[in-house]
Amino acid sequence: MKKKELAMPQKMFNISIIAMFCIFMVALIVANLGEYIETLAKIWPIVKIVSIILEIILASVLIISIGLSRFNGYQLTINVSLEDAPSEFNNAYEKIYEKYFKYLKKLKGKLGIIEIMVWFSYVLAVLSWAIAYVVIAYVEPQELGIVLFVVALSLMGLPSISLAIRGNKKIKYIRYFKEFCIKEFFDSINVRFFNLPPVDCERHLLYIFNDIRCDSKNAYIVNVDDYIEKDINGKTVKLYETSFNGTFNQEDLLLFNGMFSYEKLDKEFGEGFRIKNNDLYENNDLKKVDFNLSKFSQNFSLYTVDGKMPIDVPINELSEKLVDLYNKYGIGVEINVRYNVLAIKFYTGDMFEPAIIGKPLDKEILYAYYTMVEACMQTFYEMMEILNNR
Repeated sequence: MKKKELAMPQKMFNISIIAMFCIFMVALIVANLGEYIETLAKIWPIVKIVSIILEIILASVLIISIGLSRFNGYQLTINVSLEDAPSEFNNAYEKIYEKYFKYLKKLKGKLGIIEIMVWFSYVLAVLSWAIAYVVIAYVEPQELGIVLFVVALSLMGLPSISLAIRGNKKIKYIRYFKEFCIKEFFDSINVRFFNLPPVDCERHLLYIFNDIRCDSKNAYIVNVDDYIEKDINGKTVKLYETSFNGTFNQEDLLLFNGMFSYEKLDKEFGEGFRIKNNDLYENNDLKKVDFNLSKFSQNFSLYTVDGKMPIDVPINELSEKLVDLYNKYGIGVEINVRYNVLAIKFYTGDMFEPAIIGKPLDKEILYAYYTMVEACMQTFYEMMEILNNR
């Protein structure tokens, strides 16, 4: 699998560390060369004050980035109520709760201890760096500060060690959650869950994404985390938890992150059309069709190559299903039809991730996953049936 782009907390951490080191070195050079260069001696008081302020700001950014890294998972926005949960869900949940909760809680507890170690190592490294800096700035001889700086630099290795240990524990925790808890949960409701995608799946999905024109920018990397499938009325509906990356102005760009599905249709639609939520970002490769369809037009837009209404496409039927999905669950959706292929992007964000903070088997979160999977699969099946029977 390809690696995803660096998360923002990681970028913040890397930049703040490099900036703190550079500022420290500049201040160190000015302080030591001030004895020989009069100009540097004159500006040293200003450099000292400015650099201390910058170091404090960067240290704050560093600590904030550590905090954000704990919340870098997808925060569910779908509104669900456990009072509406069907017996199928409750029975499946109780089964995995009794079987796996204790061990999952144990794994999460170990991960929590490692989290504390990570925080402590960062704080220790930053404090030692700050002490070394103050000693160099205000205490004579400055050689003492240089020694402390070397010690502080050595302590910067502690966070790396802690992060490596945390990464190993986190992988074990997530793997156990998916391979046992999630898999058995979905098995109980006749949904097949696979933590590893089929062979050559990523290459094929990348081709479909670009060929069916699922974005105005071509994707060049796809990461498939999970794959699920379910039989509905004799037809197999497949969902891939994916992220597609592309480039824009020579910068990496996350084009999509959520559940992706596609299937060949019985009918041909030529250059086809696109239907998407109005609150999703605007693709500029197709032209918007100017028409008014009450509830549909409030939340969705229709796009074609020439900006004209597509012929022999059951827009009314499609819109009814999409409006129902959006009003019930608030799930962002984009439909792309080209040639004889239907591809749908469900903007669910990351799925099937265990809680790093909170309960390891949170019933409400699991119900949200259950609801989204059922809603996305049923919607895809209905879209496919509508287009095949137009």
